[in-house]
Amino acid sequence: FVANFIGENNRLNGRLHSHTGERCVVKLARGEKVEALAVNVGQLGGPVTLSVRPERVSLNGSSESCVNRFSGRVAEFIYLGDHVRVRLEVCGKADFFVKQPIAELDTALAVGDVVPIGWQVEHVRALDPLLEAN
Repeated sequence: FVANFIGENNRLNGRLHSHTGERCVVKLARGEKVEALAVNVGQLGGPVTLSVRPERVSLNGSSESCVNRFSGRVAEFIYLGDHVRVRLEVCGKADFFVKQPIAELDTALAVGDVVPIGWQVEHVRALDPLLEAN
């Protein structure tokens, strides 16, 4: 429910693994764990939807300082004026987007490349469960 009001975002579905104060850990279907802000979560083991905005995801070398780090396979580049949307396959999801200024895009990056991506805990929200995003 809440993620529908956030705007453009990447959604990952998982189960609540742990919850302490304002933070929680969500375990994704393939076993990856994501540390997130617990905005609206239920019981341990219950379903959770993670929401992270494309501009909050770091790509390639800029992901090194991120708490949540994963690999993504580049599927597509969508050039939109002064920025590019990079569509990746991440954590089993085929339509995970990163929004990056064109000036910061690694020109050697190509479709099919596997690159590190990441985001900070404060940039991912754990919310009540949603059906898989369109």
